[in-house]
Amino acid sequence: MAETSDLVRDVQEMMAAVGAAAAEIDPSAWDDLTMAQVRALVTLNRATTRVGEFASVLRVSSNAATAILDRLEGLGLAQRQADPADRRAVLVSVTPSGRRRIEDLVSARGRVLGEALARLDTDDLLALRQGHVALLDALRRGSTGATEAPGTD
Repeated sequence: MAETSDLVRDVQEMMAAVGAAAAEIDPSAWDDLTMAQVRALVTLNRATTRVGEFASVLRVSSNAATAILDRLEGLGLAQRQADPADRRAVLVSVTPSGRRRIEDLVSARGRVLGEALARLDTDDLLALRQGHVALLDALRRGSTGATEAPGTD
């Protein structure tokens, strides 16, 4: 029987490989963006934020965040504006064009994954769904600090 730590590592590697394969299949939706820029764009899509907080969420330096923002702003995908609550601070947000780009990315990835899922047989789909339900339950328990077993509310 495989060790739990080996299984965890195997699943993590498979999840990363699935993400990479889905991204490679249809790169046309983001071919001019790096993965860091895509991640930044998705972060900005969640909420308008100050540059320092943006850098913190991305876990990059302020200089790296500024470089990413320069590129996104140059492509018309992000914008900076003065913070009305503090004129010394700068807010960054996604533009309507950036929001459409994210929608295109999500749509392309969903299409690629949907096509791949449609090629699986019913048993594999059921097993995959069961695994994802268990993973989602574990993530939710971890984010709330709860330790109860799934389904024991």
